[in-house]
Amino acid sequence: MPNIYDNYGILEALYDASPLEAFTNAGQVIDHGAFPEQFAKELYAKYPDIGKRTDRSIADMAINYAGGYDWGVRDQIDPQAARDMGKAYQFKDYLFGDDARKHDSEQDYLENLAGVEAGISSRGSRMPMNDLLEVAYQYALQKQGQK
Repeated sequence: MPNIYDNYGILEALYDASPLEAFTNAGQVIDHGAFPEQFAKELYAKYPDIGKRTDRSIADMAINYAGGYDWGVRDQIDPQAARDMGKAYQFKDYLFGDDARKHDSEQDYLENLAGVEAGISSRGSRMPMNDLLEVAYQYALQKQGQK
């Protein structure tokens, strides 16, 4: 499978970062910025044996998915901008990372994107946190091949 960042450059990343969308929805950006940490706290409380968040761990995949969901479900954010912003966000790790970080950033984006798509399809009826914890955890188990 080709690398998702092949032929993806800094100018495309700047465009995909959608600065106007972010500026116009600054409150959403701020709220979303706090979401992954809150989600992680609740994930560790619900699944105490999940282990720490490290690259490619169950916790990492679940948090990436849930973060994407949180961004995608927000009605104020244009759906395509939500998709593109995740790609641009992960590109910085890809750009400055070694081969392992490059692989991780690609996978992080795919996990974000899966969550964004689920969020977009849930617009108007955001799932409760407890349900999102379960869905994200199951997604991560399935992606890691444990389910």
